[in-house]
Amino acid sequence: MKSRIASHNRLGIIIFLAVLVLGLVGCGIPSQPGQSGNGAAPVSEGAESREETIRIGLVTTLTGPGAVQGIPLKRGAEVAIKHINEQGGVLGKKLELIIRDDEYDASKAVTAVQELVTRRHIVAIIGPSGSSSALSSVDVLREAKIPVMAIASTSKLSTAELPGMFRIFPRDDYYATPIATYMARHFQKPALAYVDDALGKSQREQMEKYWREHGINPVAIVAFDKSEKDFTGVVQQLRASGADAVYVSGASPMIANIITTAKRLGYRPQFFGAISIAVMDFRQLAREDSNGVMFPYFPYPFDPRLQGNPDLPRIEWNMSEIAKNFYETWKTDYEHRKIEYSGRTIYEIPSHDQFAYDAVRIIAEAINKAGTTDPTTLVKTIEDIGKFSYLGRYEFSPADHEGLAIEDMRLGRIKDGILEFNIEW
Repeated sequence: MKSRIASHNRLGIIIFLAVLVLGLVGCGIPSQPGQSGNGAAPVSEGAESREETIRIGLVTTLTGPGAVQGIPLKRGAEVAIKHINEQGGVLGKKLELIIRDDEYDASKAVTAVQELVTRRHIVAIIGPSGSSSALSSVDVLREAKIPVMAIASTSKLSTAELPGMFRIFPRDDYYATPIATYMARHFQKPALAYVDDALGKSQREQMEKYWREHGINPVAIVAFDKSEKDFTGVVQQLRASGADAVYVSGASPMIANIITTAKRLGYRPQFFGAISIAVMDFRQLAREDSNGVMFPYFPYPFDPRLQGNPDLPRIEWNMSEIAKNFYETWKTDYEHRKIEYSGRTIYEIPSHDQFAYDAVRIIAEAINKAGTTDPTTLVKTIEDIGKFSYLGRYEFSPADHEGLAIEDMRLGRIKDGILEFNIEW
């Protein structure tokens, strides 16, 4: 009898363990790989448990028209994570970056934010980077109460709605003003062409506000859909208006398409583009037609001469030590792209990379100073530190979470394939 009972007990234990193992496997969370936009492996995700790392989320566009800005943001955040972890991490733990691609789709951005907050247990988030995506994610981010490093331009995204948000990217009215001012001083017939989305509509409002306040009557305001492929109709409307200066608001591939179409049709006004045309992809798409196009920017941290000579000795680089270290890592770890422009080789330099780099550094500094990842404490700590200086300079206060000011803005221009900065407006 004793032997039969022992046998039954062993069988029961085996069945129990089998059910337990199957249950654990069945309850596992399916992985969602970090998107890279270029087939790269996931970034750090899953390498260590969340008890061993401090997780930061990044939601940006890595596929679709916005990828030309999203991929540099991804690179910048990765470089910051690498630098911080090489120096020992934060509070004795490594930082882990978890990236999600919203595919230039606001609804997918909301899903990505929700997943990062509820399932990946991030302590702070960078993005979403698109204005439509950021606005659509406000409710989820407000409920999460974690620090948000905003890299979306729209002024409709405000700290009144999202108290934990700190913007380190130029607001749309900040870069509409220098463009509109320069237009008013140098041209007679300004016009606007804009993508019909949240950012484009906000840009239209800002430009119209400036023109109205200064008694300027634009000769044309033309909207286009973000899925537009043929911009002939848009250009024909602009040419028919007689516009001698045109600001095009949209992703850089859209701006490139409009400008190349205009040149093909023999229409040659002074073109202005959004901040996005500072990326190399714009010049790759527009080629020589990009010459002379102007764009808004803020003080640029890298030596523009590196565009023509990437082998310029480090001792001659006209930039800060942190910018030198960033550039060296960036150039080593990523493809150093180049284009042939009117018989001259032009090399890529960082563009939007710097915003995500600085976002990670700000979060890390706040965690170190606070000694905790508690979200309420981190928001207050960022306010208390106030001034941050990395690749860019930012200043926050309890009453103002806009890190940049309109006085920080500059105008840039593409001249013979080279980005020029610090043009007076």
